[in-house]
Amino acid sequence: MIRKARQSGTTLFEKPTRGLEWLRSNLGEWMQTYFGHDAAIVLSADHSPIYEFIAPSDNALTLGDLRLAYEPLADALQKRLAAGDAEGVTDRVLSIGESDLTYVGRRPAIVSVKPIVSDTGDIEQPPGQQNLHVAVRFLDRSFVSEIGADYQFAEMKFSDDAPTDAEHSFVPLKSRAGAAIGYFTWRPFRPGANVMEATLPAVGLAAVAIFVAANLFGRAICRRSARLASSREELERLASRDPLTGLSNRAHFSTELAVRLGAASQNQCHCVLFIDLDRFKAVNDTFGHPTGDKLISLVAQLPETVVVTPIPDDPKYAYAIVNDQRVIVEPSSRKVIQVIQ
Repeated sequence: MIRKARQSGTTLFEKPTRGLEWLRSNLGEWMQTYFGHDAAIVLSADHSPIYEFIAPSDNALTLGDLRLAYEPLADALQKRLAAGDAEGVTDRVLSIGESDLTYVGRRPAIVSVKPIVSDTGDIEQPPGQQNLHVAVRFLDRSFVSEIGADYQFAEMKFSDDAPTDAEHSFVPLKSRAGAAIGYFTWRPFRPGANVMEATLPAVGLAAVAIFVAANLFGRAICRRSARLASSREELERLASRDPLTGLSNRAHFSTELAVRLGAASQNQCHCVLFIDLDRFKAVNDTFGHPTGDKLISLVAQLPETVVVTPIPDDPKYAYAIVNDQRVIVEPSSRKVIQVIQ
């Protein structure tokens, strides 16, 4: 649209042209200098060239190549002018025109054709008999570079084929007939990838630091949990055991006795063994309390080696296993004392 507006402004004249020098200065070199047009041609109503300008180029461009490109557009424009068609005329586009993407020789180009008309309308021309202005801009060199610079497209260029890698984006260039003449390709700006690349080392260090801190924290929690479990077991032991002998205290004894009696069958018998140490006060008075405490501790260890089991044939007697040796004892205090002794 911008290119058409520029061309539209240069094809409005009020006075007749003043020769080829004037055409060269206003429609040839001037258009190339200010707008970058690579070729400019002024045609008469019968498409005879009145003036031709072709910018110097490495690729040889012939007038025949230009004619093949602009001839269909010139024919279509003259038909619209003869029919009085004004579609597309706006405050910026002051006259109708025809344009297309096509190849001029071997180079892709934008080809545009506009009528040369009077600015004020004082110069009357028969519809369809106006002189025509042809402008050509190639797509494969400075044009695509200007587009990339204006819109900040990195590595923008013209390509005959679409890129196959994922690093480049592209847009197809198609003629009005739908034929693809090439592609504009560029490397898209990916701020997320740039930010990730810039912050990845810091993120990695942070992840390592978090892992180490979590590992240390986890170990500390494990050690603390182990200490709490040990402390809980110790508290439970202290709450249920006598600190000197390690035997069950009164509360634990009562609890265990109630549990076992509750779980026993109706025909099952249980017994409770009461042990009293005679002349224990004499041991304390003679040898001291530490010796008395040691004696109590030794006596407390003896029941651990005694297992008393009733004899089925004679309930009055029972087996007593003392230090891995089985002896028959009577259920009397005297015999139990002998076993302990």
